[in-house]
Amino acid sequence: MYAECPAVLVRALLRGASMMGETEHAEADGPGASLHAAMESMPALVKQAKRADEKLVAYVREQPLIALGAALGLGYLVGRVFSRAGR
Repeated sequence: MYAECPAVLVRALLRGASMMGETEHAEADGPGASLHAAMESMPALVKQAKRADEKLVAYVREQPLIALGAALGLGYLVGRVFSRAGR
């Protein structure tokens, strides 16, 4: 359910829905309705992101060496990918 919310918001914005006024007077299938539905689901999405952040912080505090190794490994891989992309 949450994975679809950003897609709904992006589709509504690409259709040109304005955030002011149009959402109250939009038809049920108009771009304003999509934007309104996406904006209603944002608090749940924010809660989910905060929970994920709290879990990540707790894991880093419990396993700092593993987290550091993962960060270094990921940084190395990203660096390799971008250094090859510039050739």
